[in-house]
Amino acid sequence: MNNELCKIDQKHYREQVTRLAKVFKTLDKKPATVKCDAMAGLIEEATEMIKN
Repeated sequence: MNNELCKIDQKHYREQVTRLAKVFKTLDKKPATVKCDAMAGLIEEATEMIKN
């Protein structure tokens, strides 16, 4: 990904996080994390591809 595209993606991600934080606050709920084995596998595969 080129630098410009990375900046756009990071900005979009931060905006999504901000919106979700507002939703949780409105609902008076605390966000929780759940490990996704499928995503962990994809990250592991991508990391291996980058190394090679």
